[in-house]
Amino acid sequence: GKEMAGIVFHDYKPLFKTMEFSIAAETPRWVTRRLIGKLLSYPFEQVGVSKLWCATNSGNERCLRLAKGLGFIQEAILSRHFGVEHAVILRMFAKDYRKLYPKGVP
Repeated sequence: GKEMAGIVFHDYKPLFKTMEFSIAAETPRWVTRRLIGKLLSYPFEQVGVSKLWCATNSGNERCLRLAKGLGFIQEAILSRHFGVEHAVILRMFAKDYRKLYPKGVP
């Protein structure tokens, strides 16, 4: 009965068709590829974004492995974005989503 994770889609830019998302989780056990496919269907299929992106601390190896394993590509590093820590920006384009998650479900 305990919440394990939360995902928030934010910073939607309709003119540019971009959106950011953030995830917080107690444990990585909540996530499955099928669930991620369904979650990603919201920005790509319902909203119609062409690019979804996120930022994480450069020292968060677990998050970086997860994001890359789900198909996100590292796009940039922002120096000292989180205090003294760098931010890694990861992104997925709509064409990549459709290829990796046909119909929202792998």
